[in-house]
Amino acid sequence: MGDPKGTIRRIYEWLDLELTPAVEQTILDWQEANRMGAQGTHHYTAEQYGLTTDQIRSDYDFYIRHFDVAVEG
Repeated sequence: MGDPKGTIRRIYEWLDLELTPAVEQTILDWQEANRMGAQGTHHYTAEQYGLTTDQIRSDYDFYIRHFDVAVEG
């Protein structure tokens, strides 16, 4: 999210595809129209799905530690 243009360019380069200015602009326009919160916000809780915060943290402990994920509250 910090460098969408650079990320798009690296992906196309890695795939050995040509990134034309028109395609790049189309992707960036889509990202802008669909940015976080552009369609409103949604709030979900683990409990709505029959889960607990402790259960999720336990189940994903390896992932959280491996990728140094910030855990809220």
